[in-house]
Amino acid sequence: MTELSASDWRDRGFSLHASGDLAAAEQAYLEALKRSPQDLDVMHAYGALAVQTARFDSAVELLTTVVGLRPTAASVADLGNALLASGRHAEALSNYDRALELEAGYFPAYINRAQALRGLGRRDAALASYDRALAHAPQIAEVHVGRAQVLAELGRPAEAVQSYADALRINPRQPEICLRQAVLLVELGRGAEALAMADAALGMGADIPEAWTIRGAAQATLRHLEEALGSFERALALRPADEPARIKRGMALQSLGRLEEALGEYEAVLVVRPDSYQALIHRAAVLIDLRRGAEATAVCERAAVLHPLDAEVHALRGAAARASGELAASLECYDVAAALSPQNPRITNARAEVLLALKRYSDALRACEAAVALAPDLAAAHFNQ
Repeated sequence: MTELSASDWRDRGFSLHASGDLAAAEQAYLEALKRSPQDLDVMHAYGALAVQTARFDSAVELLTTVVGLRPTAASVADLGNALLASGRHAEALSNYDRALELEAGYFPAYINRAQALRGLGRRDAALASYDRALAHAPQIAEVHVGRAQVLAELGRPAEAVQSYADALRINPRQPEICLRQAVLLVELGRGAEALAMADAALGMGADIPEAWTIRGAAQATLRHLEEALGSFERALALRPADEPARIKRGMALQSLGRLEEALGEYEAVLVVRPDSYQALIHRAAVLIDLRRGAEATAVCERAAVLHPLDAEVHALRGAAARASGELAASLECYDVAAALSPQNPRITNARAEVLLALKRYSDALRACEAAVALAPDLAAAHFNQ
């Protein structure tokens, strides 16, 4: 039997690697390197395989050797990939920049450069890098997905929805992307579109709690609350301890006026995870509606420890104190909330209502005027004014 040469093992390794048989490809690369230890093409491919198999230290060592002997855009960018996977974002970014100096049109470097920038918290620069990648490769869905994620993090959900739509035009059968898009559509109040995307994901076989929860959220946005309950119940049938589904089911029950049932949902979450901030603030809101102000105050205090700079929890503290008849304490809480979120008309108007109850009419009028200035269509502020 003829022994295979280094070239034979190398070619076999490349073929196996391309087919996804990583274990067999690794053995072929090792055989090739036994016969030709300085074969940089094999070392490069073996380093890339080490990244794929989560052996990042080995990958960095191999690819550093390759780059030191023969730096190319591909090898330098692959070293960046190993560093990125290791969480070494600044070093990865440096390698991607070097790869682009070697070959300005090497678009994979732009894609992963954007991920490194995102990891460093430099989202505007990450977005610019994704845009450069799109200029070179507009038909790669991954680039549109990454761009959408950055846009969502930048607080630009409508643009993120469009980028997800661009990705789905290239590859429609991506249930995870359908669900991500649906989440943003719910945030934008576009319930019908969100429902369509959730149904599309379910139609692709994504029978998972997340899909049913998002579907229920879309139905709730459309005020189809009974149907939303059905979706949340399906999510909980698949995963009884699913926190988002249980909280959103509680919110739907709350909207239907079924307050005791809503309270039960939030309490079920808190049994499993006592520091669930969302469960705490929603439980407090129900207790306020039930005129159980002292209990609501205690829950709000627990929530405020978790997120002391969240204006909403201080507004809830204000509402709880007001429900207990403690107007001075309520005003103090609303003052904190308004200081944390001065552009929130609802908080400003709630503060005005407490000032009215305290018969501080001049101060109340100023607060009403401020609320109307922030939200001219806020009927409650006009009424109080």
